[in-house]
Amino acid sequence: MQNHFLALQHFLEQNYLRLNVKAEQMTFDVDNLTVTDGGHGETIDGYHFANLKYAGIVYAERLPKHKLLFFSVLIKSWLDRFDEVRQKYDLPDIKLEVIPLDNGKLIDVMATLEFVDEVYLTPAEVPGVDTIEWAGRLWHGADYPVDYAASGRVAGAPFNAD
Repeated sequence: MQNHFLALQHFLEQNYLRLNVKAEQMTFDVDNLTVTDGGHGETIDGYHFANLKYAGIVYAERLPKHKLLFFSVLIKSWLDRFDEVRQKYDLPDIKLEVIPLDNGKLIDVMATLEFVDEVYLTPAEVPGVDTIEWAGRLWHGADYPVDYAASGRVAGAPFNAD
């Protein structure tokens, strides 16, 4: 299963310098998590068992006001590239709540994004820590490859994801 919000969080963490914030100025929370039926159809990815629907909330404190547009389009660009189910589930646009701070140069911003993570199961041969019994069989969550850069440059500085 791909956790879209966790992947977005890792992406934003790699971009702290470009946003002119420190790690402690940005927090990430999940809200309104529901588990819904996945349709119970077999696909090449496994058995579509369930969907996790939730709101991902990104709080950025003391963000330079001039970085608000960049912050917004940075999130949007990631969604367009990596959230392959947004259109399938007709998920709403990013909602931003902006709070101006005293000096007029900094803001607090809360970005709320809706996500759906599809949960697929594949047959498990033997019981294990992460297996479940369902419909008379043993299953485990199907692993999904998450494409990410293993190395590169962020704000001119090299990084290595290992």
